[in-house]
Amino acid sequence: MGAQAYRARAIEGAAVRDFLCSLIGVDDSELNRLAQSGLTGDTVWDVAHPLNRINGIDEVVERLILPIRQALTGVFRRDELFICGRNTRENGGDWCASVTHYVGNFSQPLFGAEPSNKLVYLRSGEFYRIKRGKIAEAKLIFDFPDLMRQAGRNPLPNSPG
Repeated sequence: MGAQAYRARAIEGAAVRDFLCSLIGVDDSELNRLAQSGLTGDTVWDVAHPLNRINGIDEVVERLILPIRQALTGVFRRDELFICGRNTRENGGDWCASVTHYVGNFSQPLFGAEPSNKLVYLRSGEFYRIKRGKIAEAKLIFDFPDLMRQAGRNPLPNSPG
């Protein structure tokens, strides 16, 4: 692959990253329009329990984006790592992957976790398949146990180690 192809992939990756940051922070009046611009109509997202499979743009917004925005006041996305490239394995395609935090004041319940009214960092590992510049598929793993720990409600027993 030549330098021009690498540059094009980097530009596409930057656009995907900008879209994801905007999706979590855009005004409510622009959210649906923005989602339509960056997701394919048949987008499928596999998300950590309790969300599991999410089908289509409306479900992504209603079941994932809005609850995060409502629970974490002033939320913004802070990527620690964001990379993109071609998957040459069986299913192929262009993918972006990130390790990120959703940072905000935990002011409303989120997926069964009770709020602390304190600043939290909801850690996430994310993978996105890109098709013609839009997200067609996603795999997201949220660290909900750590969110609960930050809120003072550790769901796991203390470690003896």
